[in-house]
Amino acid sequence: MGRKLRAALAQAPFRRKHGATGRATRCAPRMVAVSVVVAIAVYAAGQAAAAEEREGPRVRLPKGDCAAPKPKTDLRHCDFSGRNLAGIDLHGANLTGVKFDNAKMPGCDLIGARLRMASFKWADLSGCFLEYADLKSADLFHTNLANTMLRGADFR
Repeated sequence: MGRKLRAALAQAPFRRKHGATGRATRCAPRMVAVSVVVAIAVYAAGQAAAAEEREGPRVRLPKGDCAAPKPKTDLRHCDFSGRNLAGIDLHGANLTGVKFDNAKMPGCDLIGARLRMASFKWADLSGCFLEYADLKSADLFHTNLANTMLRGADFR
């Protein structure tokens, strides 16, 4: 905080002495402006903290290859509908909004994967590991989840 601002805040809330003349001048508009700026900064910081708590820390993952998907990559641009992905390891991958409709994925590893708004209509996820996966708003219509590990998965 600057010296002048600190001095202004130290003075009475509505009056301060003006330079060498000693005249009292109103400083309420300046105080209000400072208060508004501080309030906006606090609000923005609170919103960012709430978003991080809601969505987790934002980690930039490298863009993945849809033909040969790997763990801890960003695969949001892919469509795995109807593919045979048995035993695939995609732990920690960002699969937000990805389509897995009618995909065969028995024994897959999706631990900690981000699967928000992903579509798994008629998919086979039997025996998969979905522990701590983020499945908020995911479409699991007629999805086979037999023997699937779901500990800590978020379905809200």
